[in-house]
Amino acid sequence: MRADNAGTLAVGKAADIAIWDRDPYSVPTAAIKDMKADMTLFRGQVVFERKP
Repeated sequence: MRADNAGTLAVGKAADIAIWDRDPYSVPTAAIKDMKADMTLFRGQVVFERKP
């Protein structure tokens, strides 16, 4: 992947990102292990989406 297509979140760029059920920066350290991924994108494509 070329550097001009990665590194930031913007229209037209491929995204590798995980969306969590809560803010990992605001939960107590001990609670991080209990977090669940809501969605994962790899190279701009959804590869996981948690169903309710």
